[in-house]
Formats: sequence, structure tokens, C-alpha cells
Amino acid sequence: MSKTTLLQRLLPLANSIKTTYGSQFLKNPKIITQIFDKLKLESQYKSKELQVVDIYSGPAVQSAMLTERLHPKKCVLFDDRRKFAELYQQVLDGNGPIVHYNKNPYKWESFLELTDQDKILTPSFQARDHIHDEFLVTANLTNKKGEQLYVQYLQCVANQNWLQRFGLVKMLVWIPSQTAKKLFAPFSNKDRNRITLLSEMASNTKLIATSEASLKYFLPESLSKFDPVIIPSKEPHTEDLSLVEINPRNHNLDLDNWDYVTQKLMILKSQPIGDSIEVLGHGAKDWFTPRLRPELLKKKPYEMTYMEINEIAECFALWPFKPHILIDFYDDDSA
Repeated sequence: MSKTTLLQRLLPLANSIKTTYGSQFLKNPKIITQIFDKLKLESQYKSKELQVVDIYSGPAVQSAMLTERLHPKKCVLFDDRRKFAELYQQVLDGNGPIVHYNKNPYKWESFLELTDQDKILTPSFQARDHIHDEFLVTANLTNKKGEQLYVQYLQCVANQNWLQRFGLVKMLVWIPSQTAKKLFAPFSNKDRNRITLLSEMASNTKLIATSEASLKYFLPESLSKFDPVIIPSKEPHTEDLSLVEINPRNHNLDLDNWDYVTQKLMILKSQPIGDSIEVLGHGAKDWFTPRLRPELLKKKPYEMTYMEINEIAECFALWPFKPHILIDFYDDDSA
């Protein structure tokens, strides 16, 4: 079966599936082609050893087209939702590079099983001085848990674990536009929060595409900077949909302290640091005030860069009476 035939067989079957499981999917090949033309992935992924994993693949139109363009050694559809699993069973013959991994991507152990136990995906390890050119991750995180999962994925980018342990692995992720707007909130904009700072610290992230109905969420300067592909409102199930390209960056920050400080300061993000510093723990004002730059104490958290947050985090690390750090992760059992 040729890849073109796969797409031709896939489209009518994908369009016949009425349920979306609470997610949004773009299935129009013409618009997906515009997106791939903008991304220019062919210039980066030339290796015959390229492996791709598509998390929450859904109708898999994007994966079929990506495979046609990049000719990967393997493309894994990682989705256990029944209607989509039945779709893959109908169109995949087992001879091409696209394979189905019928496990739940919401569970962390599924990823370890994917790479270590079942070895469906076997990416190479590459140095963290360039974007990995033999491994690409795509995902659709547009359901009700989408933002929560996106933050977890970003934390993995920052911590260099999960699929990011193989190197600086590019990720193409569909997310709700109301999540995307937080990623690109500029300095001194009150939409800036922990996810903004985490994204800026861990990656160079770009807005690649967004739905016409979502344009209202983005500032004109962001739309001008990224010039995203606009998905017309007539496309079904795309009203709150944006595609972002995550290019991880290497760093040497202490993530535990940085993340704790960021989370706490963003609770009172509209107050100057000097007035809200006690949120880091009892006695914080006495410790931080003489040790931080006066101009930093005057800033509000939403006005700060991730490196300015790191100044506070480095001071926090030296505090003899700092509170115990607790890092929140979602519970697999709640899936």
C-alpha cells in the first residue's frame, strides 16, 4: 500500500468518525500542507533513521501526511481510544512505517513501555547542542486535560527527562488557543504566568497555526512575529485550536528551586516582589530583602524574565530556613 493510497483510504473513514473524545482535530489536507510548508521539516529531518511518535493521534491525517513528506523509519500512533484504534486497524496493513501503539498516553509508564520494554520506539541519543535530527514528537493536547498535560510536557523539556532524555527533541503540539496565548504573553502583560516563564526558560516556542476564531486571544505583535497559518472557521472542531512548535534549549538552572519560586510568586503576580516575598515562606522578607537588587524587589512577577526569577531562586537555594519543596504531578489514576 502506497502512502498516498493510505491517505486516500484514511480520509473518508476519519471524517466518518463523529466522536472527538473532547479533542479538536484538523483533518483538511490543504491546510495541513500549508502548515508543513511553513515548518520546513524536510530541511532538518533528512536521516533514514528518523522516528516519529504522535501522541493522541486521533484521525491520524496529520501523521499520514507527515510520513509521506519525511519518510521516517517509523511513525508511532500512540492512542488507545476505541474509535481511533478501530480506524488504524482498518487502514494499516503492517508493512509501512506507521504502526499503532494501543496504550494510554496519559499514563507515564506507557512511555517507558513504549521505549524500554516493548521497544516500539528506539530513538538514538544525541548531544544537547542541537535539535535532535532523528526523533520528532507530535501531540494533540486539546481535551479538558490539555493545559495540564502541556505543562507536564514542558517540565519534562526543562528537566531533560521523559522523551527529552534522548536530546533536544522538537515537539509539534496542538493545544487550546487559550493556553497558547499564555505562552506568548509579552513582558508586563498580566496574562504572563508560570507557563509563560517555563516555556521561555525551557524552549524557543513558536506559534505555527491557529483557528480564525482564536485570533482574538493573541496580541497583534505576536501575530505579526509568527505569521501563523489561519484555520478558517468553517473547518469543523477547530474553534479553539493552535499548533505550537517547541524547540527545547539546553540550560543549567536548578529546576526544583526555580519551579517552586515561580509557582509561589505567581500566586501574587500583581504585587511587587518586595511586598509578596513572604509567599516563599515565613521569614522570607528578612532573608531576601538585603540580598536582592532593589530594582528586582520593585518588579511584579508578571514583569520578570525567567532569568530574573532565577536570581530569586538562587537566593532561595541558599536560605537556611527555606520550606520543603513539593513538585506537583498529575495522578495517573485520575485518567
